[in-house]
Amino acid sequence: FRNRAVDARQTERIVLSEVARAIRCYVGRNPLDVWAIACADGRKEVALCEWLLAAGLGCLRLLLVERSLPLLTSAYRYASHRLGREREIRWGGLQADLTQLPLHRLSQHLHRQLFCLIGSQIGLLDSEILILRQALVHAQKNDLLLLGFDVSVGDPRSPADLIQREPLLQAVDAAHPLLRA
Repeated sequence: FRNRAVDARQTERIVLSEVARAIRCYVGRNPLDVWAIACADGRKEVALCEWLLAAGLGCLRLLLVERSLPLLTSAYRYASHRLGREREIRWGGLQADLTQLPLHRLSQHLHRQLFCLIGSQIGLLDSEILILRQALVHAQKNDLLLLGFDVSVGDPRSPADLIQREPLLQAVDAAHPLLRA
């Protein structure tokens, strides 16, 4: 069990670094506003920001958004601990849920925005998709949306084994290259 947990953390780091590189390629060195929506303890979002900085993004602003004040406080402290010495990043916290996001803006400057929902709190049911569309009313044409992802641990050259271990993968076409990746 312990080896599987270590493999999952390593795999998550690899996925986050690849996501950060893809975002960096798309955004370039331009400033980026990161909305960490429903961030819970903020660990995944802070790790993503660390990878974005490592990938060469010049200027980041991170807004931790969480409905629960204790979780938001924990996320803010974690961000402060991990990002406190980074000059290229500023961060803040906002106690709010998806329905309250249209009331807020990160700044008056129109920087490209990355809206992150990478926690496991949202199931994207039909009503949540509608709420998400309304919440992102300030999104511009070239802004980005990163939805949550879970990491499956296994050998990518053996998709049949992955599908057998992961019930969610059994419902979709295992031969699809993006799924295999």
